[in-house]
Amino acid sequence: MSQFFTDGGPWMIIISALAFSALVLNIVQLSGKARRDLTPVITGTIAATVLVGVCATGAGLIQAGLVIPRLVESGEVEPLGVIVKVVQISLGPTVLASLLSAVNAVLGGLGRTLRARPA
Repeated sequence: MSQFFTDGGPWMIIISALAFSALVLNIVQLSGKARRDLTPVITGTIAATVLVGVCATGAGLIQAGLVIPRLVESGEVEPLGVIVKVVQISLGPTVLASLLSAVNAVLGGLGRTLRARPA
């Protein structure tokens, strides 16, 4: 599991921080302590989490694209094997962002439903 976070680099910290802030907002909304509806803020935080995950994957693919030709020219590795490994590593941030966003979206929907229900 730590290799998963190491492969993702600093992007994983940003994704985790955004997802954690959305989780805290969801908990505040579910507890009923919020004076106003936090759904727009939660939705924006979830969208930012997914966007950062996609940007991290793009950045990883670009960085790998700069390195792959040198590795293939040197004959150290098989081209297809390198490409598969690079795509696998690059998708890590998007996978993390998607999973954490799905959890926060479910909690956000639950909070919205409970808030809309008459007491």
